[in-house]
Amino acid sequence: MSPDPSDAPVDMAPRAAGMANLPSTPTPNTPKNTRTMAARRKPREPLAPDPAAPGMGADSGFDPHVPDIDYGVLDSLVGYAIRRAQIRIYEDFVASLAQWQITPPRFSALVIISRNPKLKLTELARILGIARSGAVLLVDALEEMNLVARRPAPEDRRAYSLVLTPTGKRTLEAAKQAVIAHDAHVASALTAQEQATLKSLLGRLAPPRPQ
Repeated sequence: MSPDPSDAPVDMAPRAAGMANLPSTPTPNTPKNTRTMAARRKPREPLAPDPAAPGMGADSGFDPHVPDIDYGVLDSLVGYAIRRAQIRIYEDFVASLAQWQITPPRFSALVIISRNPKLKLTELARILGIARSGAVLLVDALEEMNLVARRPAPEDRRAYSLVLTPTGKRTLEAAKQAVIAHDAHVASALTAQEQATLKSLLGRLAPPRPQ
């Protein structure tokens, strides 16, 4: 992702020299300028580093069992075992979809939006299990990538529905094939029966909430 030109350093010396003899005056409170500065400072959704990029080879990736390290109680925890596997799977996912700059949250959002017409941002946040502020950053990133657009909701003029753009639809179709290949790769260490058992056990750890 190319750097934002607004982040480039600015040489203030010439301006400072020209203003040295000017009387100091209070800076007016201009909401427009404040909004502009806030927009420039708005943090972008962090994109995980591409494991396939230089300096991100197998030796620098996540090692779930670093030699000569005592993990203590962590080795006995189900949650930590799942976390270890999740990090390794995440690394492979990011490498597989690096050409589209699509992370797991972005892919999940694209799939949910594509399958659920008239979906609102607050609903997407609830489905993905993230805060509304996080969903705003996520949708902002997808909108900036020209993959998602906000459209006025027919039943509520104050709300917006989320839709995939034509570029988003094409990108999602290509990304889905890459994700399917990625999933088959990371699951290849297990037999088909073991994969089914693992999914069943994970489903028991994360059952649907009572309605």
